[in-house]
Amino acid sequence: MKGFERITFDPNIMGGQACIRGMRVPVSLVVNLVANGMKTEDILNEYPDLEPEWAYKGEITVSHRLFDVGNLSVASFMNRVHDMIYHSGRLGIYHNVEKVSLDGVEISGTFVVPKFEMFSTLTLLDARDGKDEKLEYRPSWKIDTVLNYKITGGIRFHLTSRVVGRRWTETDTYLNSYHVENIGVFLWESRSISPSISLKNIFDVNFEEEYGFPMAGRTIWVGMDWRWSRT
Repeated sequence: MKGFERITFDPNIMGGQACIRGMRVPVSLVVNLVANGMKTEDILNEYPDLEPEWAYKGEITVSHRLFDVGNLSVASFMNRVHDMIYHSGRLGIYHNVEKVSLDGVEISGTFVVPKFEMFSTLTLLDARDGKDEKLEYRPSWKIDTVLNYKITGGIRFHLTSRVVGRRWTETDTYLNSYHVENIGVFLWESRSISPSISLKNIFDVNFEEEYGFPMAGRTIWVGMDWRWSRT
């Protein structure tokens, strides 16, 4: 897939960084401004030579309560974006696509009873560019699940799971589907000091988020949350 020629590279401009249309405005600057919550109109006022992308979307959602302990919802969505810039994660590459369509269905369910909560979402996605080619690194489906369980003494167990379908890459190959599970234990959540320990990638799955770049294996995190208030 070839990008729209809005991202340029010139060794004489900003040290060869990816810039917008040959101007001294790095793509990373604009992305960081958006990520930090700066509004589009404020960015355009600050950099009047930039041109906004345009997009329109539609969504229909149906939701149903399940026996006072849960909820089930089904959403169908459609997005059309012109001149979209996106970041491909670990490779650190910015892509500029002239036209993008993102269509799909999202099915979400919740189940809540005393001491136990479960949230799960299945997303089916058809992501394509203006040439009707698959958009890179966008999975055709994924399942996200979160489980929370509280026991006496304010201890909470937090389990997350993500299952991701295969993704098309810019080298015309597929990345295999993968699953990753994480677990965390949070102690004494009702107190001002709450220690925690987390185990990331429980089953030590060797998966790839980007072509040729496997993610890190099993990781242990230990932390402390300290809260206080003034009266």
